[in-house]
Amino acid sequence: MSCTMLWINLCTQTQKNCFILTNYIMKIHTSEWLAPMSEQEMIDKFWVDIKRREPRTLKHNTWATTVKRSDWEIAQVPNYQTTINFDRKYPEFFESMEDYIKKFIETKPLDWDSPTSNHYSSWILATTIRADAHIDKKTKVSTNVLKKKLIESDKRLQEKMNMFGIEKQLLVVLGDYMNSDGSYRTTKGTEQQNSMNEYEAFSFGSDILKEVIYNRWKYTDVDTILVQGNHDEHKLLYVRDLLACFFQNNWAIKVQDAQNSWRYYYKRGDNLIGFTHWHLIKPQDLPMVMNKENWNAKHKERYTGHRHKLITQSFHWMNVNTIGATTSQWEWNDKFWVDHINNQLFWVLHHKKDWKIAQFWEKI
Repeated sequence: MSCTMLWINLCTQTQKNCFILTNYIMKIHTSEWLAPMSEQEMIDKFWVDIKRREPRTLKHNTWATTVKRSDWEIAQVPNYQTTINFDRKYPEFFESMEDYIKKFIETKPLDWDSPTSNHYSSWILATTIRADAHIDKKTKVSTNVLKKKLIESDKRLQEKMNMFGIEKQLLVVLGDYMNSDGSYRTTKGTEQQNSMNEYEAFSFGSDILKEVIYNRWKYTDVDTILVQGNHDEHKLLYVRDLLACFFQNNWAIKVQDAQNSWRYYYKRGDNLIGFTHWHLIKPQDLPMVMNKENWNAKHKERYTGHRHKLITQSFHWMNVNTIGATTSQWEWNDKFWVDHINNQLFWVLHHKKDWKIAQFWEKI
């Protein structure tokens, strides 16, 4: 994957329903039969971020269409098309994003070609799950403190896992790693209060995961799975693609593509572990879906996020585990979700033949 293509995709998806988007001009057009749309109506309909774009031209077209009415009479119905062009307000913002992606891809550690130091053949897989981090959410913790906490807590976790003589690691980001999916809104458009802009969030989140994966690679091979959530359906996939570009030439690190859009499976020996964010499928349906998708294994288990709670349920002889959130507290959480579990990393050990050995919750 080229950096250029990644850059184009990112720009396109962070502006919802854009038809044409070049480096400098965004063009939107829509057809309505009721009436032409005003400049503000177009901005609201297509979620245009006016902090970054300013309207340049607005044009209306009108034409008639012949239709047959319910009483079988022929009538002429007017149609209206509205076209609006936006210029960049701050071209350097987008240019800095492109520069960031190129720099991210091209910057390699000095010891990149060194093999991992692990020589164990223990058949033990260590899986760490980060669910609902919401890293760009406006919280009581500054971004510098948050980054330090996330990286340092992962290093402490690595030291503990090393005590078990693990052979391989699986890192799972279980959805809602980002708090918004463009224009300070979730994927479906719910407005969010963020601590940083979209570019800062993308680079902040990407830098953290790159460092976490790199630190883990010093000890064992690492597989990584990034699961989309309802807050970051598009943006998280671009983070995944960026990490895949960075690690593509390191045989000991694999950033996995999705088997489908929302459900991921990881098979190791007799164990099959499934991951999904929860919001698009009911937990009780997950075992049947897994069976329909022909994933056969002696031991099966599913993990979900979304609820910010610790819940273990059993359906059709399969455990479905909901994981607490990695995110720090925020005001909305304090007011409405007082029973939620935050500041948490979950990790579990699986033996290749003998299923789950142990599981742990780590406070960040």
